[in-house]
Amino acid sequence: LGAKYSLPGFSANLALFRQNFANFQLNTFNGVNFEVSNIQACKDGLNGGDTDASPTTGACAADRLRPGVVSKGVELELHASPVRNLSFTSALTYLDTKFRRDLVGTGGRPLSPVLFQLPGRQMSNAPEFVVTGSAAWTPPIGDQLRGLVYLDYRFQSNVNTGSNLDVEKIQPSYMVFNGRLGLSSQDRKWSLELWGQNLFDRQYFQIGADKPLMGSGSFRAVAEGMIPSANKLYVLFPGEPRTFGVTGRVRF
Repeated sequence: LGAKYSLPGFSANLALFRQNFANFQLNTFNGVNFEVSNIQACKDGLNGGDTDASPTTGACAADRLRPGVVSKGVELELHASPVRNLSFTSALTYLDTKFRRDLVGTGGRPLSPVLFQLPGRQMSNAPEFVVTGSAAWTPPIGDQLRGLVYLDYRFQSNVNTGSNLDVEKIQPSYMVFNGRLGLSSQDRKWSLELWGQNLFDRQYFQIGADKPLMGSGSFRAVAEGMIPSANKLYVLFPGEPRTFGVTGRVRF
């Protein structure tokens, strides 16, 4: 469901959405091998069979299945050009993407104990809030040239980067800024730009995974009484650090 509004120099777009995902395929590395499951939910209560340590409890009849992932949210986009050659954009996304409770695996089979943290929680790599924006100034320089001053940013709230949702794999909220300085001909046949990504060298990681054959157990597994202690190690894949470069373009 959406709405659009525009005036000279200003526009706004608003969208509301809801999506149900049946047979959501989830690939999880448990420290030894990969487990692939088609996540569904059961219309009937499983009495905690999807959150215990047993691989035999929590089955569901094939005719009682329903989508196991529900995504709903709001997107707002704004664009403004208050004066000539100057423009601003901004966007906000609120995302509520969660696994349902009473989850089961492929065909209604019991959910793997490795995935006991999924029911009712926000899906991995799905931040609740994302805010983006940009500012661009393209002033003429004499009769033949045009300049470019550009800056954008992206903020996202904390997110779990692991498919099994270990609390150790949570990336806290962060913001990244990028920028460009450029010069081009008025007819856009050539341009030269100096750019920088992640200008403030914000350190963050994109994926968290169990380190192969390095310990076992997680904080929540201990909290739930599944194991007496946890000594699992994790490997993190970092995001791109601060980088600089020059880009030249020619149109024939």
